[in-house]
Amino acid sequence: MEVLELSLAILGRLIGWSLSRFRAWIDRLPDRDPAELPLMQRFGRLVLAATALVAVVAPLAWVLWG
Repeated sequence: MEVLELSLAILGRLIGWSLSRFRAWIDRLPDRDPAELPLMQRFGRLVLAATALVAVVAPLAWVLWG
């Protein structure tokens, strides 16, 4: 049981650290209207959103209906 708790604590710290780094990176970006973005940046945002959605929904669907 101690090994499980230790591994969960390490995993939590890694995820927390990466989320804090991502939040700091997002805070440094300038606020712009999405209509001002070039086509490739809009496409990149779309791909990022789709990837995040699949990363959340696929495991959830696997747990619920798997």
